[in-house]
Formats: sequence, C-alpha cells, structure tokens
Amino acid sequence: MQNIKEIFNNNYTLKRINYVYALSYFLRDFACTVFLCAHLCECEKEFSFTCSEEVTNLGFHQKVISYSFLNTSKRYWIGFNELMQNISVFYPGWRVRVYASSPDISFLQSIMKNWTFVNFCDIDNLPPPIYSVRFYPVTMWRFAPLGDDQVDVMLSRDLDSEILKREYDAVSEWLNSTNKSLHIMRDHQLHCVTMLGGTWGIRVTKPSERRRLRIIRQKMFKSAFNKTEETRDDQTYLTYFISQNMLLIFCGFKYDIYFIQIILWPEFNTDFIAHDSYCCDRRKGSSPFPTRREDGKYVGASIFGSNNPSGVYKHMEMSTKL
Repeated sequence: MQNIKEIFNNNYTLKRINYVYALSYFLRDFACTVFLCAHLCECEKEFSFTCSEEVTNLGFHQKVISYSFLNTSKRYWIGFNELMQNISVFYPGWRVRVYASSPDISFLQSIMKNWTFVNFCDIDNLPPPIYSVRFYPVTMWRFAPLGDDQVDVMLSRDLDSEILKREYDAVSEWLNSTNKSLHIMRDHQLHCVTMLGGTWGIRVTKPSERRRLRIIRQKMFKSAFNKTEETRDDQTYLTYFISQNMLLIFCGFKYDIYFIQIILWPEFNTDFIAHDSYCCDRRKGSSPFPTRREDGKYVGASIFGSNNPSGVYKHMEMSTKL
C-alpha cells in the first residue's frame, strides 16, 4: 500500500487533487454569486418611475389611465369632473395620471372635486431619466408611463372624450379573456388608421418587457424632438405615411399617431387585439366590440366642450356599423 509521500509524488494524482480543489473553489464562488444576486441585486436595481414622489409612494402593480393637458382650450377641462366620475364607476382601483405644467396643474386642482385616485405629473419635474417632456408634442406626454416599473397596465386617453361602458367592456375583454400585450379600439369611420393616440392600451406580462417599453418610449421621444439623423431620414417615410393614412388630412396630422405607428406598433403587430366596428374589413386582426353601441355613442368621441355633442353622436348613429 502506497504511503502519503508516494501518493503526492505521483504527478497524475496531484493533477487530480488540484483539479478537484480548483473545482470546489469555483462551485463555492458560483454559489455565493447566485446567493448574493438573489438577495442584493434587486435592492441595488435602479427603478424607473415617471410621475412624482407621491405616485412612487403608492407602490407597484398600478393600473394607469394616462392623459396630457395643456390649458389652451376649454373643451379639454370643461368635462374633467364628469370624466373622473365615469372613471370611478368603470375603473375602480385604477389610477389617473395627468401630465401638465405646474400652472395648469394648479388650475385643474382648483376646479377638481376630491378625486383621490387622480395624480398630477409636472412635465418639468419628472423623475430621472426623463426629467421633462415639455419639448415633446403635448399629445405624447401621456406616453411617459411606458416602461414605468410601477405600472402593469397603461391606457392612453383624451381628456375631452368620455368613458363609455362600451370601452370598458372592450378593455375588460382584452385584460380578462386574452393574453395580448397591446389593445387598440377603432369606433368611427375616421378611426381607420392602425392606431389612434387616445384609444389604445398596453400591459406588461413579463418583467423583461418593461425595458423594451422604455426603449420604445425613449425612441419616440427622441424622434419627436427632431434632432437625430434618424428623424431626418424619416421624412421620406412621413410622406408615405400620410399618403397611406389620408384620413389624417381631414382630422389634422398628429405626431402621437405617427410615432406610435412607426415605432410602437411594429413591436407588437403580432401581439395585439383590436376592437373595431367600422374598419374591420380593412384592418387585419380586428374583433367586434363585445357590446353594442348605445344612443350612437362611440369610443374616442371628442365630446366635452363640443357645441353640439348630441349631434356628434347622431351622425354616428346614422352612418356607422354597430
């Protein structure tokens, strides 16, 4: 039987011992790394928040209805309290974020009833890395919650449009009966574009998608700022885009529609549900609204502050599908 000295004089045996020794150290270090990451990395992560310290303190898993506001027209605030009343009925437990300047926030607070679910986001005092959205188109301010670590579901809406049960039923079908990330609604003959700025929503089904949404948001904001070579190159596409969306000529070109169609839409064009009552024969992937139209009312109607709101709906009652 070999003694200890003879064993250690055997080069082959020494190599095996060294190998096992090195492997044990590797496994120990690997186990420590896994343990530390599991317990420390989450604490060290820099979260992305997009409104205010007050909203940050509300915690995670928020469902948010996001609005932009610029006090240039009475129709954008005249129905504010009525709109919030509808939201309290149809979307209990949801949060409302209004992106506006400090003076406009003060104005809305002065006319607002005590709606505890409403949060105002100062466009010049947002958390990093956004800081401010003032220099982007107003209609794109409401896109700020994209990729927010606290937001699980975001709806982009217009302050001059009322919330209908027809809309709520469509949103409920999307959230409860499908696994799709993107939701689109088209409910008017002038809605026959891929997406509108105020009738869509997005949800996060996997944590990794938040980073993806932040990249999309940043790309839209960067392009809207119109300072990159990429945006200048997009002018050719802009001409093509308008030619393919002639309805925009009648309702006015909107940068929010443009950028969500060329930047956000391609990322989700196989992961969406579109409720469509008028353009379903022209847009692939369309589904009917789950409930019928009531009194000619349609989703996305610019109704608050209108001189003749009943006339708006009467026109739809006579001219569109249910």
